[in-house]
Amino acid sequence: MSVSGSFGFNGGGRGADVTGQDVKLGVKTASGLAVTFASVLSGHYLSGGIAGAGAAFDYGLDDAVLGGRSYADSVTVSMPLMAGVTFSASTAEPAVSSYGSGAASGNVQRYNTAVLGYKAGALVADVQYRSYTGQLNNTTTSASQKVRASASYDLGVAKIGAGIDSTTYTAGNVYSESLAGITVPFGNLILGAQFGAMSTSGYTTNYDQTGSIVGAQYNLSKRTYMTAQYYSYTGSFKASTAVSTSGSQNATGAVFTIYNTF
Repeated sequence: MSVSGSFGFNGGGRGADVTGQDVKLGVKTASGLAVTFASVLSGHYLSGGIAGAGAAFDYGLDDAVLGGRSYADSVTVSMPLMAGVTFSASTAEPAVSSYGSGAASGNVQRYNTAVLGYKAGALVADVQYRSYTGQLNNTTTSASQKVRASASYDLGVAKIGAGIDSTTYTAGNVYSESLAGITVPFGNLILGAQFGAMSTSGYTTNYDQTGSIVGAQYNLSKRTYMTAQYYSYTGSFKASTAVSTSGSQNATGAVFTIYNTF
């Protein structure tokens, strides 16, 4: 049996407060059964997960084309089923509502998630099903269920990935996201790109948006690396019973960063 844990800090310095960040505590038995307690800022399932293929070096399409990340307290139990196949079940309470609003402005719903994962050789994949508690009947902002699936394959010269994430609300409306990613290594240099899309259906006004991000990461040493990325996204609000566009949102930009781990 092994026990692991981590606790993050932020801030500090003269006259500045020190604040806590992600907290994790895990126990794993010799059979592979593991229990993890966590209070963390979750990574985005698509851009930061299997589908993204590692191409969101510093800036991803979350909070732009795709939904944002949120803090959540969770308990997860995972176990191996057979060679390469794992199953996990978790329960969590997020800091924001299922519609992305804070506790003061939305119905914060706990959720339970079942995950079937596969990892063997160059192929990694998972399928997830999530159910929500505290559902409000016939409400466009109260989630009832979420279905996710993603996969990636390492070709050696490149890694490619793709995935979907779809949430259904109690009024029957659906919010869907999809993403494809690719990374290509050249020694210390890694090139990457992601292409994402989101769409809604069943709302009075539906929204569609697409975007992409391309960039590179250069590893100066084991502790230091730098990134450069360019992003672009565009979208339009469309009335579900009309052809005309009633609004739009477009943006382009660049992000440059340098990181050092002490």
